[in-house]
Amino acid sequence: MPDLFGAPDAEERRQHARVSQAGFTYEDKRAAAQREVDFRRRVYPRWVAQRKLSQGEADRQIDIMADIARDYAKCVELEQRPLEVMKRG
Repeated sequence: MPDLFGAPDAEERRQHARVSQAGFTYEDKRAAAQREVDFRRRVYPRWVAQRKLSQGEADRQIDIMADIARDYAKCVELEQRPLEVMKRG
């Protein structure tokens, strides 16, 4: 059900979201990638200290996953635009 300003609610957005063959939306993927970034930022410093991972490789892997999270955030944003335009029209 739209909110007071006519914007679709989360459930309506989910109904219109593109879903992968495995059943995941761009938002699901964005959130998972962000959780992984947060995990790596928490764990990698310890791994670097234990010499399980170099600082350069840790930085690179965090940056890659952060870039993936940003890509999915853009997909979510682009996916929501047509629905917002439809609601205004």
